[in-house]
Amino acid sequence: MKVLLGILILMLWNPLSYREDFKVLKSIEARQLNCLVKNALHEAGGEGTVGRLLVTNVVFNRTNDGNYCKTIYQYKQFSWTLYKEKQFDSNSKLKAKHEILEYYNNNAEIPRHLKDATHFHATYVKPKWRKKMEYLGHWGNHHFYQER
Repeated sequence: MKVLLGILILMLWNPLSYREDFKVLKSIEARQLNCLVKNALHEAGGEGTVGRLLVTNVVFNRTNDGNYCKTIYQYKQFSWTLYKEKQFDSNSKLKAKHEILEYYNNNAEIPRHLKDATHFHATYVKPKWRKKMEYLGHWGNHHFYQER
């Protein structure tokens, strides 16, 4: 919130910020953002920024109504939701939150061949549903798929 306020103040104070290529920052409701952060950290916490964004992108691709929490907590969609949640330190949550907002607003780069992914799984499992999907590739410890 402080960052957005700072950007707004700079825009109003600096006449050079009124350019044609200026993008209005979009926001995600706090509860929805919190669900996205939890999911990214549980599913790809150790995979770096790109891994976390790829997992988040799958949620974006599967959500039609902006209710990311509903998509994430839908029964058996993300395995971590079936067990006791891990607790993450505030720095990890803050970093993931900034990564997701950056991606949401500026479409930060993720590998193009994985952009349309609607499903993923860890490389060490072989779920049956994968056979009905189009394989797009892998990143880190995950295989990514798209519905046919």
